[in-house]
Amino acid sequence: MVCQNRCDVGLLCVFVIVMASGCSRSPVDGRPTLVPVTGTVLYKQQPIEGATVLLVPTDHEFAAAGKTDASGTFQLRTFDPDDGAAPGKFTVTVKKFEFLYPPGGGEIEKQLLPVKYGNPTSSGLTATVVEGEENDLTFELND
Repeated sequence: MVCQNRCDVGLLCVFVIVMASGCSRSPVDGRPTLVPVTGTVLYKQQPIEGATVLLVPTDHEFAAAGKTDASGTFQLRTFDPDDGAAPGKFTVTVKKFEFLYPPGGGEIEKQLLPVKYGNPTSSGLTATVVEGEENDLTFELND
């Protein structure tokens, strides 16, 4: 009985130490500081649901992405859900597509937005993420 109680206390102490150290973890090596980034995508002045927004860095190596909801809004992630983006400058792509499955097999990706927005060199979209500021982006797409 005494041994059982000591083992239980020992396990409890180990659990508390592990939990306490997990709550004060330092940032993961090699990961930049991230800041919250939200935004909206409009196509022909209407919110677009289900579009993928990708920020391609021009001055560092950490891309960020998000998916729009029914109101056209998104939150960016770099490593974990909604963790934000690294401060810096980006070119931006926006894609929305559906997959078609023709008779005979295969898969075809059908773009639902103008193709130019899916390429960082032709989209014409840019963003700058600044630490300590509100980073709320709006991308208005047209034909």
